[in-house]
Order: sequence, then structure tokens, then C-alpha cells
Amino acid sequence: MPAHGNGSGPGGTAGLAVDDLRVDLDGTATDVVSDISFRCPAGGAVGIVGESGSGKTTVGLALLGYTRPGMSIRSGRVVIDGTDLLSLAPALATRARGRTISYVPQEPAKALSPAMRVGRQIAEMLDGQADGQVLRDRVAAACQAAQLPVDPGLLRRYPHELSGGQQQRVAIAMALAADPRVVVMDEPTTGLDVMVQARLLDVIRRIRAETGTSIVYISHDLGVVRSLVDYVVVLYGGRIVEEGSVDEIFRSPAHPYTRRLIAAVPRIDGPRLPLRGIPGSAPQPSTRPPGCPFAPRCGLVIDQCEQQMPPPTSTPGGQVRCWRAGETEPDPAGTAPTAGRAGRPELSPAVELLTLTDLHATYRQKISLLRGSRDTATVAVASLSLTIDDGECVALVGESGSGKTTIARCVAGLHKWASGQMTFAGSPVPADPRKRGSALRRSIQMVFQDPDGSLNPRMQVDELIGRPLKRNFNLAPRARTARVTELLDLVHLPASYLHRYPAELSGGEKQRIALARALGARPRLLVCDEITSALDVAVQASILELLMELRGELAMAMLFISHDLAVVRAISDRVVVLRAGVVRESRATDELFAAPQDTYTSELLAAVPDLLPEDYSGFASQL
Repeated sequence: MPAHGNGSGPGGTAGLAVDDLRVDLDGTATDVVSDISFRCPAGGAVGIVGESGSGKTTVGLALLGYTRPGMSIRSGRVVIDGTDLLSLAPALATRARGRTISYVPQEPAKALSPAMRVGRQIAEMLDGQADGQVLRDRVAAACQAAQLPVDPGLLRRYPHELSGGQQQRVAIAMALAADPRVVVMDEPTTGLDVMVQARLLDVIRRIRAETGTSIVYISHDLGVVRSLVDYVVVLYGGRIVEEGSVDEIFRSPAHPYTRRLIAAVPRIDGPRLPLRGIPGSAPQPSTRPPGCPFAPRCGLVIDQCEQQMPPPTSTPGGQVRCWRAGETEPDPAGTAPTAGRAGRPELSPAVELLTLTDLHATYRQKISLLRGSRDTATVAVASLSLTIDDGECVALVGESGSGKTTIARCVAGLHKWASGQMTFAGSPVPADPRKRGSALRRSIQMVFQDPDGSLNPRMQVDELIGRPLKRNFNLAPRARTARVTELLDLVHLPASYLHRYPAELSGGEKQRIALARALGARPRLLVCDEITSALDVAVQASILELLMELRGELAMAMLFISHDLAVVRAISDRVVVLRAGVVRESRATDELFAAPQDTYTSELLAAVPDLLPEDYSGFASQL
């Protein structure tokens, strides 16, 4: 693919320039994001970070002239190589999308057409620009740039026949097909395992180096941002609160919010510093305070913060908007939990709670043939054995397809294993989930990765949590409401949430509701399947804090599944490494991370993008 040439840095003229961008809620004077200005040179990469609800995706879509329903671009300029996209006539703006600027979505499975072969979807991005052999060559070049094999068999597949990593690379190939000058990537690696993520990040780096394409990378994964971009824009409450070079932002953050974000990142190596969430939640546009949007959650707040948004002031690597930039924030609690100290309750002696012996599990898979299709049994887990003691947290890690979720579903009673044995609290567990008794079903509860998929959108919180209480314990309405309120308090949510619907909650709040529902059964074992993978680092830290706290209070064991090895290090006592359904290594967490014995474990750890040892070493101890 042709190269575009290089710019001169964040202030250069080539590439992307965004000035005073503002997006409003329709029919109101309320802005969703405002005063957004930054630069991304040709061949450069800018990272946009912040909590859920901070306006990251709104900014990313607005760069293409799009908004979500109910919003409109009120003002601003998005200039690419001298052309303001927001001033173009509709037909010209449509033509610019994909050719001048393109977009890679967070969830390609939802963005790709399920009824169209992937080769045709890539070719559609070149509609009218090429045909015949030229079209095939352009599609092949886009696939090569995205590190997809130029294989007619792959291009004839439908999206559901590809892995998550392949789907994401198809989305990247589509974004690159028309040789755009700027590519906006919105959480492109969220939900992917570390090996696939590492390969995709290499693809993005190669695109920058070989084509001179500018990258705007939106992510809540600060480790990825640290390893990929040159310049960082920190959003909060629809405002840029800090921006600067990647080294300056991560080593010497000036804004209290940026400092809290970085301190919330779990580490895969180095000292185990306190891991803390940020109390409260990001404001909605309609409830944003008149001054600094972070003021209600900030430990440095003064009257001026609540009355007036601070103007930008220069920092060595960029600028910050804070009346007390660089000052040390006091710790009002003084007793924050420490990452990596899992907080397992002291039990004497250790008692085996769950035992799996030679577990073998399969799943049915439909294989497409030239004429029709056929079902086949695919091995997901082969001869797996493991134990979990009372109060212990055991983590399962490995690539997608390694069998982690299948094991969780077998334990939780959602999947029938083919052979092997399972015992719980000394009693055998039947392979057929329908033969489990009610006491066993209550004792093992599962929290899923996607709370949107597990919470009924038509039920309010009191019914979501209270319905299982009625079924399991036959509680009367008044007692049930009291118990729901207790559970909300347990997960640090107020009773005012009783009559809210899931759509009225943030991602972290939804996950807390799912956790409260599981805890209502008073389980002895909690199965957590990627429950923090889609959460920003601040909310993730809060959920991890909560889980460690609940383990201490309830003496509850956990089976914790995650592709985020830094999170695993923060919460688990023991780690089981899986590959293709087989255990490759099982050791105490500290031992495994300090000196992995299996080569595959070493590969997993090496693939994790992490903060550098010198990052936040000078300020984290002050938080």
C-alpha cells in the first residue's frame, strides 16, 4: 500500500487537526463533548483515554462526521491534509469516509454483515475505484496490511466462521482498503486474548511504519496505549483534562484524574503498589457540574474547582486543565488494599471445596461443506484435573479456545461433560446439570462477561436481584426488598438504584448488579468469567477491590477466568495455564509470575503490554 509521508509531530500540518469540536444532545444546549482540540501527524498515533462515559467514542465518531442517535455536531473542524471534513457537502463527506478517514469498531462481529462473505465486504470499501484484477489486487493488499492470509478460502467465509482475532483483522483490512490518511480505532483489542492482541498491535505498528497512516487509538487499556502511541489525550466528562507526550503523561501526570487512572492499572511485574478505584462515577452530560467535571470525585477540590473550569496551562509535554495541577492528593481512607495480596481468609486446615478429576468435555460444531454441512464433536477440555480449596481464588488463563469458559460452564452446571468426575464439598456432582439439587445450584454461582447479556433489560434492579431470592429462599416481598437493599450495600450501590433499569446504569454498575444477584444465593464458590474485560481501569480496580473484600467477609472461593494477566496477578492465589484444553502449568501466583516454567506461559507473559518500570514510580506512592 502506498506511503503517505511523515508529519512533523503533534503540531505538524500534515495528518489530522481537530479544533474546538463540540457535540450536543439534540434539542438542548447540553454538550456531550466540547472544546476538543488535538493534532495527529501523518504516520503518528494519538491515544484517547478515559472512563466509560467520558466521551471517547463520541469524539471518535465525530471525526468521521457521525454521531449516535439523539446527538449532533454543533461546531468544530476536523482537518485532514488541509480539508475540513465537517464542512463538506453530504455526498463529499460520504465519499471521504473510508477513503480519507476510516473507522475500526470495537465489536467487529456486530459491525460485519453476517450475510456477506468477508472478501466482498472488503471489496465494497473500494466500490467504484477498481474492478477485475485491480480490485482483487487491492483486496489482497489490504489483507496483507492487516496480516490476513490472502486465501480465497478465507475470503469466501462468513464472519461467524472466523475467530475473534480474524474478525478484527477483517475490520482493519476494510478500514485500510481505500488507503485512508487517518484510521480511527475504537477499542479494537478489547475482549481478545493477549496473544491475538499482541499480533494485532504489531499489525497497527506496521501500518504506521509502512503507510504513513495516522492512527487515533481509543482505549481503556493503558498498557496498550503506553506501548503504541506517541501522544495521549485524557478525556473526562466530555472535556480534555490533560494531554501530552506518552512519556510525560505516564511518568509525570499532572491532573488528579490522570494520576488516579494510572494508579488503577494492575501490574504484571515490579512492586505491587496499591490498586484502587476512583470513588463515584463519571457525570452524565445533564448532571455535569459548572466547574471542573472531576471536582465531585477529587481529593484536591477547592471552591474554585466547583465554580469555574480551569483554563489550559502548559506542562513539559503538553497541557493540563486543573487549578491544583501536580499537587499531591491526600488519601482519605489510608487503608487501601494492595494489588496482588489476594486476601484469602485464613482457614485451618485447608479444605478441598471443588475437585475436578480427568474431566473431558466437548462441544458440537457445524462444519460447512461444498454440499451442505455436518456436525462434529470438538474437544474443548482434555483430561483436566484441578482443585480449589475453601476460600481460595484459582485463575484460569490461556488463549481463546483453550477451554477456560467450557470449564467454567461445567462447574456452574451449564455444560455436560463427556467423562471424568467432579466433587463439591466432598460429594459427587452429576455430569447432567438437570440432576443437580437446589442446594448445589445455590452453592455455585456464575457471573458472566457481558452483563448486558445476562440482565433482563425489562426488569428493574429490585426484580433482577429479588427474583432469585424468591425462588431460592421463598422470601416475602418486604423481606425480599430488605435483602436486595443489603446486597446493593454489599456491592457499594445505594438503595436508590432499586427502581432503575439496566439501561440507566454504567458498565461497572451493571456488573455490580450481576455480582449482587449471584451473591444473593450465598454461594461457597463464585465463578467469574472475564467479568472485567470490557471495563475501564478505574471501574475494573473498583470491582477487584470489591471481590477481594467479599472474599475476606464471606470466606468465598473463586474460579476466576481472565485473559488479562495483570488482573490475574492482582487477585488470584494460584494460576492454571491452559492451552487447547490441556493444563500446561499450575503454580502459586507469585511463583508463576516470577519464574514461569513452561515456554507457553513465558510467551503469554511476554505478550502482555505493560507500563514501564519507571512509570508512576515518582507519584503512585503519594496517592
